[in-house]
Parts: sequence; C-alpha cells; structure tokens
Amino acid sequence: MKATIFSVLLAMLVALAPADLHASGAYGTRFVGQDFGLTFQSRVRKRFVDAEQGRRYMASWDGRYYSHLNRALPAVTRLLNKARKRGLGIGKLRLELMALRLVDVAEAGRIDRRSYPVNVEISLTDDDPFIQRVELTLVRPINRSALKRLRVGLAKELAWTGDGGAGGKALPARRAAAACRFDGGFGLYVGPLAKTTRQAQAAMTRRFEDELARIGPRLKERFAAPGAWRELGVDKLQAVEPAARARKAGDICQTFNPWGPLVDDGPPALVRTDIRVGAIQIIAMISPTKYNWGKVNRTL
Repeated sequence: MKATIFSVLLAMLVALAPADLHASGAYGTRFVGQDFGLTFQSRVRKRFVDAEQGRRYMASWDGRYYSHLNRALPAVTRLLNKARKRGLGIGKLRLELMALRLVDVAEAGRIDRRSYPVNVEISLTDDDPFIQRVELTLVRPINRSALKRLRVGLAKELAWTGDGGAGGKALPARRAAAACRFDGGFGLYVGPLAKTTRQAQAAMTRRFEDELARIGPRLKERFAAPGAWRELGVDKLQAVEPAARARKAGDICQTFNPWGPLVDDGPPALVRTDIRVGAIQIIAMISPTKYNWGKVNRTL
C-alpha cells in the first residue's frame, strides 16, 4: 500500500514538474590581456528548455559584455600605463602565476617581499548582482594608498551597467591555440583557460610552446625511469599518438579533452590528468592497456 501511494505521489510530482526545463546556468567569462586579467560572473542563474536556448543566452551575454570591454579597454590600458610611469610596480600579466585574492587592497602590504613577482586579484564590485575581479602582476611591493586609488579607477572604467552598450562592436576575443606534443608513451598539452585579444593570441601560443618545451623533457625522464609503470599503476603503456589520432582526425590537440572527460575507455583507452596553473591548463595523457584510475590520477 505504501509503495502504491509513493508511486502515485512520484507520478504527480513528475507531471507537475516542467518537463521541458532541462538545464540551468549563469553567465561567466575570463579574459586575459597583456596587462591584466578579468573575471566576470553573473550571480543570476537561468533555466533553459534545451541546450540551444542556453547557447543563445550565453552568446547574447558574450556580445554585450565584450562590447562593453571593447569600449573600456583603451581607458584601462592608459590607466595602467600611467600607474607604471608613477613607479607602482605593475608588470605585464604573468599567465603562469596563481593569483592571490585580496579581500581588501590593504592586504597587499602584508605580502612577503620574497614572493615577488606575484599576481593579485582585486574585486571591483561589492554588492552588485555581478562579480567582477581584475588580476594584476606586481613585480615589487606597492603603496597601499596608490593601489586603492588604482582600484577605484579600474572600477570606474570597467563598471558594468547591465546593457553593455548593446549594439556596439564586440571585442574580437577568443582562446589562443593550444600547444601539444606526443613522445612515445605520453602526450602533453598546454593551453588557455581564458579568452584574449586577437593581437595577443599568437604571443600566448608561443608561451604555451615554451612551457611545453620546459615540461616535456622532465616528463620524458620520469617515464624512462625504472619502475615508472608500476608507480603509475598501469600494466603497459602503448604509444599514445596513434591512439589519439584514431579518435580525432582534425585538431589532435583537442584529443586532450580540455573540457573533459579525463578518461576515454578503449580500446585503446586514453587516460588524462588535468592541472590548472594561473591562466594555463596542463594535461598529461597516456594510453595504458590496464590501469588503476585512482593511482594514475594521483601519480601522473
């Protein structure tokens, strides 16, 4: 009897629920330029009838926000250049550094001198329905009063009014091309976590290639060490590039699945681990015959 009542109630709840609402989400974007990084997030979540409606909603937001950023960018660049001329110690943005989020700009005075250069993230909004934070690279200690004035100036230039200046030309921002390589039993990917200007994309890709050249030989040395397979928890490593090409005929860097998942079961299997450092995403990928996922993910 209880089971019958429960079944009826469940059926009523399903019937009353709006079956056409399948997904929800809030708009957010991350942008990096030569001088600063910017994170924008709406606190308002929307429900969508399908994935296409969600895509249109996010695209509409992209158009408005990047139109706003297109107008604000020259003024922000001038503001940061003036700060440098006054000796504030603001350098070009270091993509590979994790940002220290400052609740109050006064906290900059407590940063250990040995930590420089350091990225700091400063909130530009307090109680708005939108979160907007700017990221800067400090190359030396900075006067707290000067940093506070800079925050006020940045907040003014980047203030989001809600309409974004609808109808204006959007900043042609997109993610720079990732760099990837394969070396026998492993593959390595270094790519972006943020959009950037068209002019900066080539320079960012060169940064990814430099990072790849730095990490690749070290990883190869680790894989060549005695007992490396056992340490990883795999039975045998296959050459990973043929396995990747079998799954992706176009841009092989996309085989690293920068948006997930971490495992593609085989045969042949592709197993990855994902690390995010600053504005950079690093993925290592192997193609084992048998593997212990927990051990691979922890060790790789």
